[in-house]
Amino acid sequence: MPIVQAPLSLREARETIAKLAFGPTSDSTAVDSQSEPETPGAIGLEPEYFVVSREHLGTPFGRPRMFGEGALPGAPMAIIDQLDRAAADREFGFIERSEGSTLSYDLKNGGRLTFEPGSQVEHSTKVHLTAAAAMDDVELVRAGLERIFEREGQVLVTLGVDPWHDVLDVPQQLPGARYRAQSEFYEQRGTSGRTMMRHTTSLQINLDFGPSSVGAERWALANMISPLITASFATSPCETTRGCVDGTGAASVRAKAWQTLDPTRTGFPSNFYDADGSTAAEYYADLVLDADVMMFCRAGQPGGMATGTAGLTFRNWIENGHPLFGAVTREDLAYHLTTVFPEVRARGFMEMRAADGLPADLVAPFVVLVSGLIYDPVARRSAIELLGDVRHRLPELWGRAAQLGLGDQEIAGLASWVWPLALEGAKRLPAGYFRQKDLDASATFLDRYVLDSRSPSAELGELLKSDPAAGLSWNR
Repeated sequence: MPIVQAPLSLREARETIAKLAFGPTSDSTAVDSQSEPETPGAIGLEPEYFVVSREHLGTPFGRPRMFGEGALPGAPMAIIDQLDRAAADREFGFIERSEGSTLSYDLKNGGRLTFEPGSQVEHSTKVHLTAAAAMDDVELVRAGLERIFEREGQVLVTLGVDPWHDVLDVPQQLPGARYRAQSEFYEQRGTSGRTMMRHTTSLQINLDFGPSSVGAERWALANMISPLITASFATSPCETTRGCVDGTGAASVRAKAWQTLDPTRTGFPSNFYDADGSTAAEYYADLVLDADVMMFCRAGQPGGMATGTAGLTFRNWIENGHPLFGAVTREDLAYHLTTVFPEVRARGFMEMRAADGLPADLVAPFVVLVSGLIYDPVARRSAIELLGDVRHRLPELWGRAAQLGLGDQEIAGLASWVWPLALEGAKRLPAGYFRQKDLDASATFLDRYVLDSRSPSAELGELLKSDPAAGLSWNR
């Protein structure tokens, strides 16, 4: 006889969210003690890549499909076919096909490769104890992937948006009911969902909450610097309507797509920027509960998944039930958490999602500045004090960061104060946590972009206007 679960209450939902998002001791998000020593936390990176074909003169002319089935004669070799070939070749023996139903590849040094719906390749590193090790990992895997795709005349591109092709020319290619339902849900609100899913890349950094005395500080600052990250590490300029979300221009098309695809599940917890005195777990629980239900996992639906209707929040579902899918279960809540995408996603660690996909020479400054600011207590507390007056304007600043980047005078001014603090903080972390060349690259980044009030996307946009192929070399 099947076990019938009692309906999930709001109180139980909040407790479950706190435990799943912040760990078993979610009260650690309150700063009430200095008894635990603070050390730099672990780090994980998740860079995403476009694979772009180029013709003999070097001009981009399409993105290969993920799968080769049904491809036209003469079409570029599919991404999966190339990776399978490499996995079987000792020369490229750093990947192997994962077992099970998930389409992924295990990396022999740890981590794995997965894919986004537009055939973007995502590298999720293993958890590293130092930023130096994480950077070594990312560079090693990127070099291996470049060698794999170069055999077919294709290049690996890390920009926030694909500036050369129309999103309509890049179909949704991931099998599975989740991606169908996600796409259908976003289409109820407009076209930004297809841009995000099929036409953008990002670089996410995963950092620890740390000991109980600093968890709330790290989480709060991670949210507060997100607009600065968006502006400073924007690589998706809108130079033509081909890459734009709304045709009005932007420093970060990727960020604008996230801002408009579904505001109920992106951005920041509303009561956090209102600063009502709640704990981080309480802020985050309200964000999760007030997000619309994207999909229902239920037997009897196509692929076991039914698409949600915009306007039905998870809180509504708990309080009122659903005429077809009944009461909320704990499994429903756990799955719903995987469909909520704020700028700082709590997953037992902080998944910081504000940066565009970054060329190789911009990865190190991003890693050094963000982790240096979060993990060094002096830099972190100085930055919190500096940004305290703008906390209540986070959504506004995030919107301006996406539109103008460091061309926004206020954001550029904040960046010129915060990022030097971050670099000094990085230098105070224990020897060996960063590579010296990455610290040096960060200083160069500050001079080249931040102190000049100029986002990388402004530089890229100028190149794309004069020569579309120039974006490929800039990306290197």
